[in-house]
Amino acid sequence: MGCLQYFADEWLINNSKLDYTILAPATLEEKAGTGKVNFKPEKFAANPIPDVAAVLAQILDKKNTYGKVINMTGGETPISEAIAEV
Repeated sequence: MGCLQYFADEWLINNSKLDYTILAPATLEEKAGTGKVNFKPEKFAANPIPDVAAVLAQILDKKNTYGKVINMTGGETPISEAIAEV
């Protein structure tokens, strides 16, 4: 994580009253999306860019993601199911 990103995230988490969700995907890959992710990665895995975009679009109005940092890698769980389990 970059230094400026770290401080921005820390400020948002500790000093803000905003309904934030921070998505922290691993390395991005330019390949076709799978529609499947892992939000509890135990090892490094890359993310197809279309999957990251799909997660960003779907978490915007999901209150169960508010106030959370979601680590993301490619995985085996369908995106909508993974978001519901956050």
